Amino acid sequence: MSLGADFIAISEQKLSKLQDTPKELCNFLRKEGDEKPSERLCIDDAWDILAQTLDKLNIAFSTKLQQLTGLPCAEMAFYLSAADVALLAKQLTACDSAAIRRILKSLDYEEIYHGERWREEEDESEEEFLEFFENVSNFFEEVADKNAAIVYLLT
Repeated sequence: MSLGADFIAISEQKLSKLQDTPKELCNFLRKEGDEKPSERLCIDDAWDILAQTLDKLNIAFSTKLQQLTGLPCAEMAFYLSAADVALLAKQLTACDSAAIRRILKSLDYEEIYHGERWREEEDESEEEFLEFFENVSNFFEEVADKNAAIVYLLT
C-alpha cells in the first residue's frame, strides 16, 4: 500500500459545518454528494518530500496544520485555516528555484517516503520537483484569493 495525498479547497463555513460529521465531510471531499469541492490538487506520494522541503525553507506548513480526527476516508487528515493558507501562499511564492535546488541536494532521501524515486535521475527529478512546487504554490495562491481553507488528506 502506498500513501498519497491531496490538497482540497473548502470554505471555512463548510469545514466548520462538516467537521463534527466525519462521514459527511468525507463524502464532500470525495465528491460523493451533490455539493463538491471547487478545487483539488493531488500530490500523490510527494507529500513527504514537499513537507521536508518546506520545513528546510522555514515555511510554516507543518506547524500550521490542524488535525482532523475520525475521517474514515483518510489515514491522516489536517486542515489549514484561510488565514494560514494566505500566509503560506505568500511564503511559497517568495521561494526561488536556487534555494529549492540547494534544499533538494541536502535532503536525506533514505528518510523520505519514496525518496528513491526523487534521488534517481537527480536532474530530471529536480526539474520535476520545481514544476510540482510551482503547482503547489499556484494552488495555495488561488485558494488564498478565494479566502478558503485547505484540507490535507493522506490516503
